[in-house]
Amino acid sequence: MALSSISELERMASNYATKAVHLDRRGEHGTAITMYKRAIEVLLKLASLYPDHSLNEIYLRRVAAYKERIRKLQSGVGIPKEPNGPRGHGTSGTTAHAFTLTEKPNVRWSDVIGLDRVKRAIEE
Repeated sequence: MALSSISELERMASNYATKAVHLDRRGEHGTAITMYKRAIEVLLKLASLYPDHSLNEIYLRRVAAYKERIRKLQSGVGIPKEPNGPRGHGTSGTTAHAFTLTEKPNVRWSDVIGLDRVKRAIEE
């Protein structure tokens, strides 16, 4: 078993996977999918070239996880519809959709204090 070849392939797979996750978080899903696929190719190559390697089970679990993430990205599951904050990074992990009203609130003009000029303008 050529340890340097294994190490090099592991490093390549790790780099592709790291790039994929980074792109995925930034919302660049198309490019992330490409990087996930490259990581999968390298991991499968590792498993086929070195079938007796002790880490093959881990490689194959990573392949399954990356394939599942690709499936979710392609189907739109687990992808925020709108960026939350600058460059798509949320400040508290919530989305804008969580704060969108779905029902009309039961508020009357008399419940709103002040803003008399605004109220008149709206009524006119």
